Amino acid sequence: MRYKYEEVRDQIKDGDWIGVKRRNGFVPNMIRLISRKPYTHVAGCIWQDKRLYVAGMLGCGNVLIPLSQYKGIEFDVFPSPLEAPDTEYKARESIAKNMGVHIPYAFLDLGLTAIRKWLKLDLGHSNNKLYCTAWLKKVFVDMGVTGPIEQMRGDSSPGDLVDAFGKPPKFSVAG
Repeated sequence: MRYKYEEVRDQIKDGDWIGVKRRNGFVPNMIRLISRKPYTHVAGCIWQDKRLYVAGMLGCGNVLIPLSQYKGIEFDVFPSPLEAPDTEYKARESIAKNMGVHIPYAFLDLGLTAIRKWLKLDLGHSNNKLYCTAWLKKVFVDMGVTGPIEQMRGDSSPGDLVDAFGKPPKFSVAG
């Protein structure tokens, strides 16, 4: 079932995360084509001053954006991968830590990921630059999330992150 953003907003918690399914634009279309998955972007959710934001990476670097800016775009809301009594605290701490330093965007890795996924040729990836999937992986690992995510490559696609946890979304938000 698809919900309107306003119907689910108050049920989203710190540490939940979104998988965006953008269907227009050159980069989102390339991500969908290369990954063969519907997800084109991922970001972590955090509340500040009664406003709901998503934290993640865009072409300009790490950013904090009101989730309401995604109204009109289809996205899924996933539960935090950490199941602990202090999950929300750990999520806020990890997001703040990872927002507190400038991290350059890994533009080159987008191309390297395409080559790896389509041509089966592994040319490596950056370690000091990130894009959305690697940034959110870093947040989760800093929170204490263990398991398959620890083995994920830094140049994994948004859909790969969704697959790593194997959990259905809490909500699907209509675009």
